[in-house]
Amino acid sequence: MDGKDYLTLLWILTLVNCLEHGGGESEDVEKLLIIEPLNQNPYTVEIGGEIRIKCVASGFLQEVKTYWERMKGPGNIKHITSMYNPTPEDSNKYEASHDSSSGDDTVDEFYLTIKHISYEDEAGYNCYTFYGGKKIESTLLLKVDGPPIIKLFEQFISVQEGFTVNLSCHYLAKPKPYNTSYWNLNGIELQTVHHSAKYLASFRSIPGIMLGYGEFNLKIKDAKTTDSGNYTCLIENYFGRALGTIELQGIYEFYSNCEKSFWNSENIQQTQKIIIANNV
Repeated sequence: MDGKDYLTLLWILTLVNCLEHGGGESEDVEKLLIIEPLNQNPYTVEIGGEIRIKCVASGFLQEVKTYWERMKGPGNIKHITSMYNPTPEDSNKYEASHDSSSGDDTVDEFYLTIKHISYEDEAGYNCYTFYGGKKIESTLLLKVDGPPIIKLFEQFISVQEGFTVNLSCHYLAKPKPYNTSYWNLNGIELQTVHHSAKYLASFRSIPGIMLGYGEFNLKIKDAKTTDSGNYTCLIENYFGRALGTIELQGIYEFYSNCEKSFWNSENIQQTQKIIIANNV
């Protein structure tokens, strides 16, 4: 885990603990508390799944209206519902509802359903209300696991002969990829273990707000014209695998110093002029 990821996670967990234990101050009578998912905070869900969060109000002398927001870090807050928009704008993603625990007309149970979960949904989810001149809230930290997703920033690469080529598949995967992930060339797996003289594959994590970002890299040493082709990264973790292909299009040869001298000589240049003149 990199430093930025750790600080973001620590910030949300500290906020959750502070809200649930009163921040060291005397406990207020009025309280909101997320009770579902039961006794699981943080709560982990798989990509494509759905979660229903239940928040209960207690100790209020009058009925309160509760709203929902998503927090991905300090200053990065999305209001799912608010006093101005009591229903989610994205109804395909979120559904907000309420109920009464006592069977009467007093609303004290509030629900948020998050559908079609993706990696982007990993965040802290906060139910809150304003009462007695202050904000009262409770937070659930949602973590998301799933198969790798690959993004290629370069799909076509050319290089000069004799140089080193670096190919990279950027990915998002949670949990992290297996060491059995590999590269192949035109469908044939490359031998990149034991620090091969020709190929070297390696993983590198990328700092970010969300855990799980990284690169799967392939270093090709001393490139030759025969190294041209389609290089495919195969990244896999517990939930599945993903592929990404980069085409090494052309490897350009350099003339030797003698050849350069020959082609740049006055005789060749003069011959070229004669050929051009004869073709006019």
